[in-house]
Amino acid sequence: MSKFILYISMIILGFIFIPSYANCLNIDSTNIESKTKDTLVFCYNCDTLRQTLVFQRIDDFKIDFELTSYNRLKNEIKRVNGIAENKYSSDYGSEMDFNEDGEMYLVVEYIYESEEVFLSFRFDKGYTKVNVEVADEVSPNNYCPLHSIKTLLKCKSS
Repeated sequence: MSKFILYISMIILGFIFIPSYANCLNIDSTNIESKTKDTLVFCYNCDTLRQTLVFQRIDDFKIDFELTSYNRLKNEIKRVNGIAENKYSSDYGSEMDFNEDGEMYLVVEYIYESEEVFLSFRFDKGYTKVNVEVADEVSPNNYCPLHSIKTLLKCKSS
């Protein structure tokens, strides 16, 4: 119960301080665009699973992506690709995530919706890591999940 209260308190504090913090950042969308002009690749690897997200920014509001989840033990693969749109139509909304140390950071969120699945891509401001969240998946595959098992880290760009 105390962890729940702490979590709720952190969220409330975040909503109080994030708007003023975001204004202090002087976020420059041209700087973000230059960071993501090339194709970026994000990876997570373990002994059983390899998850890869490849994306290229189309414009300030859309990305072209391919998300792949490969299970080495079962030799199964699941792949989704398409165009995801910025949830807030701006570089950063009022969304935030927590890293493994419990520290908050601002995210830019892109949403992909199809008849098969709903995906949320939550990038940090430097486009160095991403969390993928999944909802309403019509045919979930427990061996090749589309959601992030752990944060996917930038592994290369081209």
